[in-house]
Amino acid sequence: MPFTIYGIVITFICGGIYLFSKSKKQRFINLLIVSMFCYLNIDLGYCYKIGGATIASFVLVALFTSVASLGLLHKLNRSVKKWMVLLMGLIIVGLIMLKVKSYYCVSPDVGWDIYLFGKDNRVYLTLGFTQFKELIKAISFILVLSVSYSILSYGDWFRVVRKLSVLSKFTIIYNLFEVFYVYVLGKNNIYTVLLQPIFGLKGSTYTKTVSIGEFFRLQGLFTEPSLYSICLFMNIILYALDIYFLNHSVIVGGKRKKILLNKAAIAVNLVLMCISMSLTSVLFIFILVVFYVVYKCKTNPKLIVPILTAVGVCAVVFVKIGFEMVQSGSYYGERIMGCLKIISTIFTTDDYQHYYDSIKQYNVDGSSIARIGSSIANIRMTLPENYLVGVGIGNSSAHSFTSCLITDLGILGSLVWVKFAFFSNKYGGKLYTIMILLYLAFMMFTSSVHVFGTDVILMSLFFGVIYAGKDKYKKEEKLIGSLVYLSQG
Repeated sequence: MPFTIYGIVITFICGGIYLFSKSKKQRFINLLIVSMFCYLNIDLGYCYKIGGATIASFVLVALFTSVASLGLLHKLNRSVKKWMVLLMGLIIVGLIMLKVKSYYCVSPDVGWDIYLFGKDNRVYLTLGFTQFKELIKAISFILVLSVSYSILSYGDWFRVVRKLSVLSKFTIIYNLFEVFYVYVLGKNNIYTVLLQPIFGLKGSTYTKTVSIGEFFRLQGLFTEPSLYSICLFMNIILYALDIYFLNHSVIVGGKRKKILLNKAAIAVNLVLMCISMSLTSVLFIFILVVFYVVYKCKTNPKLIVPILTAVGVCAVVFVKIGFEMVQSGSYYGERIMGCLKIISTIFTTDDYQHYYDSIKQYNVDGSSIARIGSSIANIRMTLPENYLVGVGIGNSSAHSFTSCLITDLGILGSLVWVKFAFFSNKYGGKLYTIMILLYLAFMMFTSSVHVFGTDVILMSLFFGVIYAGKDKYKKEEKLIGSLVYLSQG
């Protein structure tokens, strides 16, 4: 079937926003909300199928949003425009280099699973449909971020976060239903029974809730558990932002209830992360703890010593638990051991075949090899093909966001991407910079987040309002932030 019920609904929503919005800015903001909602909450089916290719919902809405942004390009501030042009230029240069220079790398069409099989699947990279799709995403990403950072006020961000927070809570209803369906009823065919008629399925390996031994892994409205874990993490960040904005508004009616609802949503998402049986969830819970500890130390320096003491005690406890898991051969213990076994191999070889031959001797799970192995091996073995501008967007196959960013765009391109994505907005400061670098280091070991995804807007806003020392929104926050919310929200 060339379309799905979900695809038709999304298309009508975007078309209605485009036709009936009162202004260009209003149209852009509403489409941005829909785009971020789809990206953060749904990656299951396709909207439309053209031949053998499918168009995902977040791509379709991102295209609508980027078209809406074209009418606002004349309002871009000078700094944003400069970095936008530079990043786009480096991306194009990287793709042109594919025609000039032959890169012998792991095929992007094979994907990160090649690290499970111990095969050398390198090919000479070419400029094809995969790179064209990634270029469309990159252009859309650059346009949307440029307009967002240039024209949205504090009050606009308030409204975007508030509406996203409300919409995202509806997905919690489905997530809880999945828990009931899987853990209470003991069934695991929720995709084919409930979701396929609405979403179609875009050819994922996972056509049902994945079963591992005695455990069922939750997936939400996603094609695999690690994507679901990232969804839960991003929504926790969203709810934290909503709490911040509500606490800094003059709203009286319902303010306390909204804050409590956000805190309850955070608690539910944390529980879902814990029972999702995903290594990605464990990683994201860790980084959330780090975010919270740094925030508490920033807001109340007197708590630094007791907080760090508590963190130290917890670290010792978790190390002890991890050691016991490894000894007992439990699910997570196997993954911990797998990660430890392959680290030495990665750092001692620059040769693909030797790397593959070495990991064959280890009886470790594929996910550990994929995350730890591919993330570092990709940089060690792919980046040398072109240190400056990378091997071209869409050409990395590592299970690592940061690794793919560095090898796709090169060192220069990656630095420009970070500058554009996180430092061309209205935030800055030492702690802001440190937290961004910490986040990118953490993202070295997990993937399923697109280099050109709108989650960057959410993370940039989060780091800005929570950790930034320099905040050009401060005057807007005091003077018009609450008034804009009251008039538009």
